[in-house]
Amino acid sequence: MLKNILVTSLRNFFRNQIFSLINLIGLSVSMSLGMLIIMIIKDQYSFDNFHEVMRNFRLPDFSEFHKLTDKK
Repeated sequence: MLKNILVTSLRNFFRNQIFSLINLIGLSVSMSLGMLIIMIIKDQYSFDNFHEVMRNFRLPDFSEFHKLTDKK
């Protein structure tokens, strides 16, 4: 049965070459764009998974600042 399907599809491909090429190009472009979108989404969700709480603050160290601005 698989052989019959393959023979029929090849026969249709060679009968309608232009239409078949348009379909194959459209299928390949859409699949590659879908894979690209999945890769971009996966990359975006891979960031900031380390910190459980998002209340991390950076406190500046003013000791160096005072050393630079103190002119005695």
